[in-house]
Amino acid sequence: MQLTPPPKAPTRKLVKNQKPIVDWQPPEKTPDVKKGEANSFWVAVRRNHNGSSWDCIFDAQYVNKPLEYASDDPDKEEPIGDYFEDSDGMPVSAIGWHNTLNHPEYSSYYEPITFDENNVLVGWGKYLKPDFPVKP
Repeated sequence: MQLTPPPKAPTRKLVKNQKPIVDWQPPEKTPDVKKGEANSFWVAVRRNHNGSSWDCIFDAQYVNKPLEYASDDPDKEEPIGDYFEDSDGMPVSAIGWHNTLNHPEYSSYYEPITFDENNVLVGWGKYLKPDFPVKP
């Protein structure tokens, strides 16, 4: 029996100085994220501290995981669907911008991002990565 080697991965021409493609959206617009999901976006934030301000861009998750309960659970004792839990194991509603952080006892967790006069959301956008040559 003769084995056929796998096909070579295609290579693409590297474009010098190609910048990432980001379709920036205004801060008052909410990303379209299905209920029960979280999607990754770039966020542009203006930081204000001690009379100075600067802009930074980082990746963040927009989370759409509200707490939902079955109609036959009037006391709202057991949420249904996919939901987040706080550090005490209590279910929490999570809708909005979050950072994904690492934890030594488990893989990762989400932390809400608080926007205020010192941390102003300027815009957000879905990141479309540019082509990059792939070599086996």
